[in-house]
Amino acid sequence: MGFSVSQPSYLYQSSSGYIFRLRVPTDLRPVVGKTKFRYSLRTGALRTAKSRARAMAGYVQQLFMTVRSGMSELTQEQSQN
Repeated sequence: MGFSVSQPSYLYQSSSGYIFRLRVPTDLRPVVGKTKFRYSLRTGALRTAKSRARAMAGYVQQLFMTVRSGMSELTQEQSQN
């Protein structure tokens, strides 16, 4: 019985190497100004690409959380005025 190793859903291979691509949640699109994040991982090596993509995914998810917390603070401020 073997293990199936699949690529993360945000990792794509192009003719020039690997790309990180992640959809921006619908509620954050007006704030972020994009529908997706797309960045070259500047490598053709899968192992390196996976490592860089995981780091990028963590950073982007943290960014989403920060934006959402700022949106909730703004909403609370608006309701108090």
